[in-house]
Amino acid sequence: MKILCFGDSNTYGYHAGGGRIEDNYPRLLESEKYQTINEGVCGRTTNCLGSFTKAIQQPHELTIIMLGTNDLSSIGGYSIDHIIMQLEELIVLEKEKILLLIPPYIHYECVVGWDYPIDVFDQSKKLEDAMIQLAIKHHIDYLSMKDDLDMDKDGIHLTLRGHQQLAQKINDYLHHYA
Repeated sequence: MKILCFGDSNTYGYHAGGGRIEDNYPRLLESEKYQTINEGVCGRTTNCLGSFTKAIQQPHELTIIMLGTNDLSSIGGYSIDHIIMQLEELIVLEKEKILLLIPPYIHYECVVGWDYPIDVFDQSKKLEDAMIQLAIKHHIDYLSMKDDLDMDKDGIHLTLRGHQQLAQKINDYLHHYA
């Protein structure tokens, strides 16, 4: 099965210390059964219809989408309703099976070097609720990361262990549901 992984810097594998975690979750998913296409771009928000349209032209059977983290920062500055509206544009465009990954909660007191509002933790939880409702509305599967993944020192990006944990969650999903 070919899997398109579409997202932001956490899909790309950005390392808070600079550079890239080569064993990012898309790469860790690769096996005899699964081939992945990593379409992660640092700084990407849900305002990405053009790049998504281009990405889904590649042959694949499953699309994993993990977006929303940058939307809550000053980079995006989007309301929850706007984020959901933009995610919905992506969902209705894709004809293959979708797994929606809900990003980890953002804890303001842990965020270093990034511009997030003081209520970002509450906004993260509201985004999670709205994304779950979106997934239900469109009959797509989802996994919520909550506080389940190991985060780097900047409070935004996954560590290598976080990528391993995420890949395991996705592998468990694929084993049971795909």
